[in-house]
Amino acid sequence: MHIVVIPSWYKTPKQPLYGSFFEEQARSLQQLGHKAVVLFPEYNPFRKMKLKHDVEFINDNGLPTYNLIWSAYMPRWRKINYPFFGKHVAQWFENYIREQGRPDIIHAHCVFSGGIAAHYISKRFGIPHVVTEHSTDFITQQKGFRVSHPVDIGTAKAVLKSTQQALVVSHAFADDLAAKLKLPRATFGVMPNMVNDLFLEIPLVKMSPKQEKFTFLNITFIDWRKNIKLLIDAFKIVLNHIPHATLTIGGDGDDRPILEKYIKTLNLEHKITLIGYLSRSQVAQAMQPANVFLFTSVYETFGVVLI
Repeated sequence: MHIVVIPSWYKTPKQPLYGSFFEEQARSLQQLGHKAVVLFPEYNPFRKMKLKHDVEFINDNGLPTYNLIWSAYMPRWRKINYPFFGKHVAQWFENYIREQGRPDIIHAHCVFSGGIAAHYISKRFGIPHVVTEHSTDFITQQKGFRVSHPVDIGTAKAVLKSTQQALVVSHAFADDLAAKLKLPRATFGVMPNMVNDLFLEIPLVKMSPKQEKFTFLNITFIDWRKNIKLLIDAFKIVLNHIPHATLTIGGDGDDRPILEKYIKTLNLEHKITLIGYLSRSQVAQAMQPANVFLFTSVYETFGVVLI
């Protein structure tokens, strides 16, 4: 089969692991003998305006990858911007078909904005598509990171209803999303995220709390949704009981400077280490000496790192 994978966010040179599970899925499809191509239609709000008609093609170690950059025409005018975006991607997709051929199916990840792009491509060319929803923005309530506007709700319902199959990554998220969008629970099928075989091949070693060094570990994307401040506050209390404990935080994100400042304010720089972005193998290595893995997210649709 010829499959186009459309993520709503994807890796960049500065964030090489951002959306890595989309890439892993595409490469897994290739290993199974399918033709898989990644199309990342980058939707930029008006305040982050870039070139409106910029397309970049990369042969990413054998994985054909397109990055189509589009910027909103009007600030805060979702009702106009979403259709313009979708129609622009669908119009450009004629070039894709000339270069790569007509795909058998499109798999979009998240309504905003990969699902919108897939919706308009499917409508124009009659190509079947599925959408897997991962985003916590439907459930979390932080300003700027939530789906609550009536146009957003209406768009999400239209996109999910138009698919051959609407998928989510856990049963709990299916329940929550159905309630949020006022859709029948049967709208959603459940297909959990993949886990790299690497983590099944390396045995974990049991650690003792009496050992000389006791390590807590957190692997995350550093932003408010991961609730790392709570983790640090709890760790400070734990130090009263396990004074030789340390906390290692792997990952990066926009809120890292805020986190570093908070750690410094608590005088915990000698106890808490931020080690930045980690590859899959580096995550496995970091897990080996750790006694306890901690995770404090506000909400997870699946939680790959927990699995």
